[in-house]
Amino acid sequence: MGIPLRGRTARWPPAHCSPFIAIARAAARQLRHQTSAALNHPHISLCCRNEAWQQRPCFLQRDSFRSTILSCQTARTSRRFEESGPVRHALRLKFFQTFFWEKVMVEWKGIVGTAYTADEFDSYAHALRWSGWRPAFIVVHNTAVPTLAQRPNGFTKQHILNLEGFYRDQQHWKAGPHLFIDDRQIWVFTPLTMSGVHSPSYNKTALGFEMLGDYDRDEFNSGRGLRVQRNAVAAVATMSAVLGLDPDTMKVHKEDPLTTHACPGRTVVKNKFIEKVKELLAERHGGEHLDPVSS
Repeated sequence: MGIPLRGRTARWPPAHCSPFIAIARAAARQLRHQTSAALNHPHISLCCRNEAWQQRPCFLQRDSFRSTILSCQTARTSRRFEESGPVRHALRLKFFQTFFWEKVMVEWKGIVGTAYTADEFDSYAHALRWSGWRPAFIVVHNTAVPTLAQRPNGFTKQHILNLEGFYRDQQHWKAGPHLFIDDRQIWVFTPLTMSGVHSPSYNKTALGFEMLGDYDRDEFNSGRGLRVQRNAVAAVATMSAVLGLDPDTMKVHKEDPLTTHACPGRTVVKNKFIEKVKELLAERHGGEHLDPVSS
């Protein structure tokens, strides 16, 4: 199909876009169950036919494309607008930019979304296999919001799903932290075998563990805060053992030179935390190197 352009007929798609269109078509086929639009749709945009724009698929729901949709609704006064070649061309280009960039280049990595006790998490982590990305250290965070008081029963499955929506749909990140740790359990969020998003300087080199609470205000060494601490120490010890990490390499978020956060808060003392990790490692694995007792 040609598009009139200054007396000539422009080829759609342009020849140099063909490889990208092929990728977008392949991704569209994978999303066919979510969408009624396809790249061969005569108008692509969905916004030029009645109120069909309200049924737009999930990958059209960003503000940049919504503004185009709303402007189409305002400007549409006749069938002639719907059939306008240049408008159709612009909408296709906008669709391609939004679809290709957000769904092919910025793909959400997904979450595990499962909660474990400290012992269950240890068994889970020891069964994982790293074939690509491998972290070099661990970064410890606190959530700040929510606080312990705001989650009196810790995180629930719905809280974890809400966090997924926040990171994916509002922050538009590829992933989030790896663990969310409360006083009852350890939630696996971003798969531990993939890089996450949690600290600007350390995303590609470190695991990120979020502890429930605001430890500028919440007590970290008693009550619920102490139970969070124990689970966090257990998680760090487990991953140190699994990956062969030196606990002394552990960092806290505020050490990142690209952040202004005081995370994980003044009541979290890094050296004391690391000592507890070492103690737990010695308790769990300290006797493995000993020579057998001779008879």
